Amino acid sequence: MDINKEKRAKEIYLQYSGSKFQMMRDGIYDEYAQSQISENQEKVWLKELIHENIDKLDINNKDSLFPLWYIIMIKCEITYIDNIIDYTFANKTKSKDTNSLLTFISKIEDIIERIETSCGGSSKLLSEYKMKIGLLKNEI
Repeated sequence: MDINKEKRAKEIYLQYSGSKFQMMRDGIYDEYAQSQISENQEKVWLKELIHENIDKLDINNKDSLFPLWYIIMIKCEITYIDNIIDYTFANKTKSKDTNSLLTFISKIEDIIERIETSCGGSSKLLSEYKMKIGLLKNEI
């Protein structure tokens, strides 16, 4: 594959958080599709994108969760909620106050509820995440 085509395809994929629907809506999907990127390569890019956005989380800014929420929702990659919860546990003492921390946690709960709706109902994994959130709240 032409390295420039692959580079451009990656740029598009990351810009659109892997959403082919959004690419189609903006009229760029044909350019992306011509690159014939494999599903395995897309998974590598998706993982990279998720970890990049985990690194951008800010315990004092619930809106920093939005890019991850969007990616998790469109790809139903619910296992990454665990990374968000782990981040919250590790950074809870960096919160400027209890209210900010509770707001961040509440946004995570909202993400879990929305994922239950959009990604096929509840699962054992989502129940585990809810339990972890409960433990986190009990520590506050």
